[in-house]
Amino acid sequence: MGAFFLLRTGDYSALEAEIAEAERILSVSGFGTARKLVRPDLVIFAYPEIISGELALKEFLNGDFVLTSGTFLFDGKSGVHAAEAFYERFSNYNLALDEAFGHFAVIIRKGTVTSVLSDKFGGYHVYLDKQRKVISSSLLVAAAFQKRLTCSRQAIFEYVFNGVVSGNETLFDEITLLPKDAKLTIEKRSVTFHASGSVPSLSFASMTVDELLEQALADLDEYFAEVAKLFENRVVTALSGGYDSRLILAMLKRHGIAPRLYVYGRRSDGDVRLASAIASGEGLSIDYIDKEKDVVSVDDFAGIVEQNFYAVDGYIWSGIFDNGAEHRERARRVAGGAMSLNGGGGEIYRNFFYLPDRTYEPRKLLWTFYAQFDPSSCTELFNANRYYDALEDKIAAVVGRRYTRLPRTIVEWLYHAFRCRAWDGKVNSINSRFGSVGVPFLQATISEHASQIPIHFKNHGAFEAALISHVDRRLASYASSYGHDFEDAPPVRRIVHDWGTYFRPATIRRLTFRIKNRARSNQTWNSHLNEPHVSSALPQGINVLSRLFKLGNINSEPQFARIISLEFCLMQFGSKVTYDFSL
Repeated sequence: MGAFFLLRTGDYSALEAEIAEAERILSVSGFGTARKLVRPDLVIFAYPEIISGELALKEFLNGDFVLTSGTFLFDGKSGVHAAEAFYERFSNYNLALDEAFGHFAVIIRKGTVTSVLSDKFGGYHVYLDKQRKVISSSLLVAAAFQKRLTCSRQAIFEYVFNGVVSGNETLFDEITLLPKDAKLTIEKRSVTFHASGSVPSLSFASMTVDELLEQALADLDEYFAEVAKLFENRVVTALSGGYDSRLILAMLKRHGIAPRLYVYGRRSDGDVRLASAIASGEGLSIDYIDKEKDVVSVDDFAGIVEQNFYAVDGYIWSGIFDNGAEHRERARRVAGGAMSLNGGGGEIYRNFFYLPDRTYEPRKLLWTFYAQFDPSSCTELFNANRYYDALEDKIAAVVGRRYTRLPRTIVEWLYHAFRCRAWDGKVNSINSRFGSVGVPFLQATISEHASQIPIHFKNHGAFEAALISHVDRRLASYASSYGHDFEDAPPVRRIVHDWGTYFRPATIRRLTFRIKNRARSNQTWNSHLNEPHVSSALPQGINVLSRLFKLGNINSEPQFARIISLEFCLMQFGSKVTYDFSL
């Protein structure tokens, strides 16, 4: 299923205006007509996927029902057949989610009890208001049912600096994310909530590298066997010069799948040349997609920005001031009932944070990857300590307790449970609107095991390279964007280069972004971020975000793109939005 919203009320006549607005939002987002389920304590509007038109919904004569949203693979089935199989196995004591593949939400009713379930990784985002009156796969829809919305400066700073709002928070204080591995139970007028969540290990696995490789391969085999059974050669995946797309291709080949490949960029780009060589060597066709080649005229640009706004449910890491090419590609990738695979999160097999094997203060961990800001680009309303305090609170919430120093295993676990859940979960949720999509490396069983692989095996990409080579030695032998192949041990030059980062103190890494930002001499960006295009979509100027940022000091193209995108987003809500901008 492509989208849904659930209203926890038996009489929804008083919500006629809000429902009309929610239906309008999903209509302009590309969805067709909803199927409505009405019960004494709730009503659900369920929308088919945009491209496939599939609606994974099964109703029973006794009033029970089950529906899934996102990509839900279960018991060797997909779509409505998987939903029905899950209904047969479901009980309040055994959710059977351990056996499901994909990232999804399940809404299931047995008797008078309705349960809303999230996948164990939380890779499909479900939004709810704090009173749990509205539950939806769309942030914009959830917002349509709020009388007011409060946008905090923390949410704005997180989005502009990092491309996402972390944790279970959203842009608006009134709306949160359903936590991963959560269960919301509705029975008559009562609602109960339970989030089990996985607990990070405090020690690395005491296994040899060969044993770890075999375990990782067994986990991957389980996932890709399911994909092969259900989709055969109807699989689409990107290819680049990196590790993750190579590993996905190796696993697809291992399971007898000849995927449709594509690569982003110009023919002269390094990744494009590397991907072309691999595809040619393996006898596979590949599509070349240059998303930047088309420039939208100023006259047409405001309409494209509005289309992008609805297409990404308000905001996304790259912003919405572009030519709309990615929106078209989302649809194209799943055409013909194909499943589109994404290599997001593949760094679970590498030392993503580029940190030595030791414990870390939460603040210093944040300095390594969450210091993407220059204080001179912000007004006096930005306070770095307050910003980091809020992020530390979010880390403590997802870990389950506060640590003075984080064990290295938890640092690894936070990469997928904290960073990827926010970043890749948002992207995956948008892609899921069109058809079946998969992020294999963020399947809970795969990512949880990977976080227990000792760091010294992951350093310099050695573990993931060994995994690729173990699966397909010939595929590992091709050159990569790292300047070496994946068939042999990492060369000395790679090791020396990496250690230069591993031993760079967090206090220094904290300053890296601001040094680079101030070294940039001008604001020369792509055409869609220049003044005529920006003004066409924001004729009233940048009035909200200018209270938080000194726009003349913004020398980062991604951050400027997010600033104007968020300004556009907030303007769509008009006076409904209030701001936490007091000193």
